[in-house]
Amino acid sequence: MSVLNKLGRFAKAEDGAITVDWVVLTAAICGLCIAAYTGIENETVALSSDVAATIENEDVTGQTASAASGTSGGD
Repeated sequence: MSVLNKLGRFAKAEDGAITVDWVVLTAAICGLCIAAYTGIENETVALSSDVAATIENEDVTGQTASAASGTSGGD
């Protein structure tokens, strides 16, 4: 059997075609998942930074600004 005959049989064989299809499909799905994860991660980091800044700026003592300064509003 010559090399050309072997190459011809190899080119006509379809045994691995479905495997190649699944590999390409799986790679595409993995790529889409990575892209989605990156977008979600970036927005989550930005949101958590905004929440942290808001919490840092809040007065958590339970007093209003006038009560904290010692003034009374009703006297």
